Amino acid sequence: MTFPIAAKKSVLISGGSIAGPATAFWLNKYGFKTTIVERWHELRPGGQSVDVNDYGMEAIQKMNLGKALKDRFTGEKGTTFTDKNNKAYMQLPIGYSGTQETEILRGDFADMLYQETKDETEWIFGDYITSVNEQEAAGMVEVEFNSGKKEVYDYLIIAEGARSWGRKAASLDQYVEYKPIGCYVAYFSIPFEESTPFRDQWHIVALPGRRCIYYRPDFKANTQRAGIMFFSNESKGYEKQSPEKQKAKIAEIFADGGENADRMIKYLDQSDDLYFEYLGQVHASKWSSDSGRVHLVGDAAWCGTPMIGMGCSLSIAGAYILAGEMAKHIDDPKLAAKGYEENWRPTVLEAQKLPPGIPHIMFQESEWGVKVFLNIMSVVGFIFGSRLVRAVGPIIEGIWKRLFPSLSANKLPVYDQYIIQDETVRK
Repeated sequence: MTFPIAAKKSVLISGGSIAGPATAFWLNKYGFKTTIVERWHELRPGGQSVDVNDYGMEAIQKMNLGKALKDRFTGEKGTTFTDKNNKAYMQLPIGYSGTQETEILRGDFADMLYQETKDETEWIFGDYITSVNEQEAAGMVEVEFNSGKKEVYDYLIIAEGARSWGRKAASLDQYVEYKPIGCYVAYFSIPFEESTPFRDQWHIVALPGRRCIYYRPDFKANTQRAGIMFFSNESKGYEKQSPEKQKAKIAEIFADGGENADRMIKYLDQSDDLYFEYLGQVHASKWSSDSGRVHLVGDAAWCGTPMIGMGCSLSIAGAYILAGEMAKHIDDPKLAAKGYEENWRPTVLEAQKLPPGIPHIMFQESEWGVKVFLNIMSVVGFIFGSRLVRAVGPIIEGIWKRLFPSLSANKLPVYDQYIIQDETVRK
């Protein structure tokens, strides 16, 4: 497959976090001309800790980024559950808990993908889409930006967050159902202190009043990623308030949370990377426009929230499939959209299913309820931490997968035949 330079298809990708540049990575290899527009004036650093597994790791290996991913490992050594007095109830090492060997900060992941695309993709920072006009007969998409400029592209890909502005501008919001999870989440950076407990752990502090605090290390920046969660049946509008009001609300809600809360509140005002959101899943009945010229990918298409633990893997693998189908059906965008849906929607639907009891079991109202929850976690830690379970674990896992097969075990489609080998054509 070859493209004359003049015939290269142009693609605008809105969103420069993970799904956007991952899609650009593959489109570049298939001979497309890619542009990424990112609302922020630079790559956003930090953020929550993410990992990849199953199809996500398969996609990373196809990108030859396995080593680059491990080189950015946060240094987290395991997971620990405690009460507010730092009494540990569950402690599990890396690989046997929520902590995996591929833990990386969202900002580091985005930077890794930026480094892989910056030479072939045009990056535009500090701007965003305000209107989209599909011209199906002409086979193009006209886009207007906040800066006032207008451009025409062959394709538009919306790779933004769950509350995507670009999705609305492209008239794809009408196909989206936003399903609240029932809790708020916030995270931000604070410095280590000499007395910081469990500093190399994902340290989760269960609190009464349906709340929890958690800390995750970032040894490269010598900081902790502090996070909070609290239950709420409905949105209180906190996510729409200013950062100053959000910080005040966090300090108010966690004022009696013990020494870990005190340390968090102490540095809260100094933090400049606060993220505060009311969690909800995005369920879109369509990921593409009727013409097949506009697509959704990543959280804008299928946000599952951190509760499913597969968000990054879904974004990386979904980007791979979208780009592959666009290359496979280069002359028929509608077929590309159909292939994207058929190859990826079943996996997304499976991944979006929350485990039974989540998130309610995590949030207990009374001190007694917190005690019961922590003792349950203690039993879980004892079982999964035992040498016997570790020894027979792979066998049990193999049997389980045979009895209850999951789409996460399926191999990704192969699109190698559409990769442009001639570097002069690609550039």
